[in-house]
Amino acid sequence: MGMSLEIAEKLSSGALKKARELGIGITVAVVDAAGHIRHLARMDDAGWLSPDIAIAKAYATAGFRRDTEQMLQRLKGKEVFATALTSMSGGKVLLGQGGCLVMDGDEIIGAIGVSGATSEQDAECAQAGVAGLG
Repeated sequence: MGMSLEIAEKLSSGALKKARELGIGITVAVVDAAGHIRHLARMDDAGWLSPDIAIAKAYATAGFRRDTEQMLQRLKGKEVFATALTSMSGGKVLLGQGGCLVMDGDEIIGAIGVSGATSEQDAECAQAGVAGLG
C-alpha cells in the first residue's frame, strides 16, 4: 500500500490530538519508507527548531528501520558514535525519543517523528499517532 497522504494525515492527526490532551505544542513529521516527507504539521506554539528535529527523527526511524527508542537502547554507552551519525548525515539523522515506524502488516511503509516537548511526551505523541491507524 505505501504511505498515502491519507495515512500520513491520520498519523499527524493522532499525534496532534494527544499533544492537545497533554497541553503541549509539537511538530509532527511523517515520511515514507525511503524517508521522503509526506506530511508536516507544526502547532502554533511549537518551538522554532521542532520541524527540523521531527523530520530528523522520522528520517532516522525510516532509515534504520527501527523506532528511535530502540536505537537509543542499542547505542547506550556509544554517545560519540550517535553524535557522529548526526554530524555525518548533515543533521538529517537525530536519535531521540519520538520516532516510530509505521507498518502495514510486516511491511514498513514509513515513520513518524515528533518534537517540541519532553522526550517522553514526544514518544507518547508519536505512539498515539501510530495507534490511531489501528
